[in-house]
Amino acid sequence: MTRLPEGPDITPKHIWNPLIDDFTTTYANEDNIPIPYTCPSLKISQFPTYIANHIAKQLAQKIVFERGIKTNYEDEFAKTLDEITITI
Repeated sequence: MTRLPEGPDITPKHIWNPLIDDFTTTYANEDNIPIPYTCPSLKISQFPTYIANHIAKQLAQKIVFERGIKTNYEDEFAKTLDEITITI
């Protein structure tokens, strides 16, 4: 039996942008061409999981830096990542 190679996880995942500005970041496609993705401010956006994970990390990093590090970066980053990742 031949197994098909596993591709990226395309299950929808939701990201909430709590910032007052839209957040745009890029994700390189299979041809290594950066594709911009935008999360509108104060809205929930849906992306395939593999893209949503990338966007969530970038957005969480921006939020942590804007808020200022209160304890340590890893704790603040994990807390912010949980805050912006929405399960519907």
